Amino acid sequence: MASSSMPAGKPSVELEEVLQHVLQGLGGGEDTKAAPRVAVLVDRPQPHLSNCIALALGARELIVYTMQEKQDGRPGAEPTASSGLIGLARVVPFTNQIDLHQALATHGRFDVLVDALTHSPSMRALAAQLFIGIVRDGGYYVAIDGAALGESSNTAELVTRASRSLAVLHGAKGALSGDERAYGEQVAALTVLDGGVVLRKRGDGFVKLRYAETPPILSARYGESWGRPLEILPARVTPLEVIGVTNNRGLCAKRLPRENRIPETSVLEYRDVCIAPRQVLVKDHLLLPNTFRLATTKRLVNTALKELNHYYAAPTVNTESAPRLGGTFFHLDLEYNRHFGHFMTEAVPRLYAWELAQATHPDIRILTNSRADRSRPPAYQRILLEAYGIDDDQVEVITSPVTVDALVCAMPLMQNGRFADPRLARTCHRLRDGLLERSEPNAKPHRRLFISRKPDMWRECLNRDELEERFTRRGFTIIRPEGHSIVEQARMFYEADVVAGYIGSALYNIMFARRPIDVIGFINQSYLATNEYLICSALGHRLHLFYGDEITDGREKDCEGRDLGVTNRDYVFNVERDGDQLDELLESLDETWGES
Repeated sequence: MASSSMPAGKPSVELEEVLQHVLQGLGGGEDTKAAPRVAVLVDRPQPHLSNCIALALGARELIVYTMQEKQDGRPGAEPTASSGLIGLARVVPFTNQIDLHQALATHGRFDVLVDALTHSPSMRALAAQLFIGIVRDGGYYVAIDGAALGESSNTAELVTRASRSLAVLHGAKGALSGDERAYGEQVAALTVLDGGVVLRKRGDGFVKLRYAETPPILSARYGESWGRPLEILPARVTPLEVIGVTNNRGLCAKRLPRENRIPETSVLEYRDVCIAPRQVLVKDHLLLPNTFRLATTKRLVNTALKELNHYYAAPTVNTESAPRLGGTFFHLDLEYNRHFGHFMTEAVPRLYAWELAQATHPDIRILTNSRADRSRPPAYQRILLEAYGIDDDQVEVITSPVTVDALVCAMPLMQNGRFADPRLARTCHRLRDGLLERSEPNAKPHRRLFISRKPDMWRECLNRDELEERFTRRGFTIIRPEGHSIVEQARMFYEADVVAGYIGSALYNIMFARRPIDVIGFINQSYLATNEYLICSALGHRLHLFYGDEITDGREKDCEGRDLGVTNRDYVFNVERDGDQLDELLESLDETWGES
């Protein structure tokens, strides 16, 4: 790295010892000729300190992240020059942890990250655990102790946390959280010196990105070559007036969203990205937001990744040498790629962007993965896609990571527990109409359906025979959707005025109703998913919700061997307490829809 002059002042003996330790480690690496990329974190302008660090390490590039009380502009903006810094050094301001995460993501991985922040001991320890992820495999995370900078010593807690994680991993007694274990696994060596702490990094971290931060970060890092937004719609809030009758209005208020807070919605076109099965999208060491099916939750998670911490994860397959698959694709892969419920609530809400993608790229194809039907999507998925106008020869299936020239990704119009964009109704109607073209109207349509389910599944209603008999007496037809093709299911739900059943994926077919209908759902008190509620909000249905009494000391697994846990416990519909309320509801629906 070029330098104009030696900086004024001289680092302390303690600081020199720390930097010399890192320099020796860098010199012993596989590539001893490559000068390192160095990042320095400071909480006030300290050009002499930053220059000393850069010169001591022979840095080819120095980026100084300076904490400020207030920052103008968005995180990831172009760094500013500093007259007090040497050569190609740049200064990037940040105001908080999220700003720092975004700024680090903008500039890529570093060989050395030096934390010279004068924060509390607990904050120094947390910063190391979080941001060691941006250091490359074999690189160094260095925490300069406050005493070496003329401040109070503040690295003891960092040493304690890192030592504990390493000790337990190597057989010492104790329990570690997932993040503590991942932290220890990333530390190849821990060295404690008078001037600070040196952590040698093991493995590479991949940065988790959210939708809104992705275009500015990619633009700052790659310019226009990363791709482009094809569509961005602003965030908005719409009312949620879905619940009709319920036996627990307080739990509804606690569990269900009160407002439909629709985030900024985007359709992005990426260039040169790697796609791995189970919805993993990687550009260099960035995990693109479409990797995460619950992309607006506090923590981004995909079970196909190894979790490192809040900001970093790592693919479990090699994404760096993936073969190239030529062409432009529309991403429709899923983390849970064969599950009907996930397809209906996570893939279908992305199909709205297919027309835009086709108009932009007439030869575009769907990209997904499957382990069923000889490397083709499951039959029901093929039928649904064909009903939407996507032929099977337009679907490309991958079984291992590939790199593509261009990939169009749509943010879903719905996310469980959060929101449902009213535009989802248009997608559902197009899908429904395509399915209806494949069947004839029933001579005697069933206007009232009760959707039952196979015995011994999770969340079983233990007095379901009694409950279903109650509906049979009211003229409901009891069906199990799995006994009918998806085309037949669409026709039955299209012809129904009232649909009742157990909350779960079988009820998602209310997407195919011909008009707003009444939906009656039964569920235990701990189940957290809100898909039926959100689907009803988008299509104008009225949801009547009855919570059953949970069985807390019942079976632990269902008939397929799945753990019930807390949210999937069995339950009983309390006839004595709620039977009259249910009967009154059914009588009122007779008046609304007429007897059938």
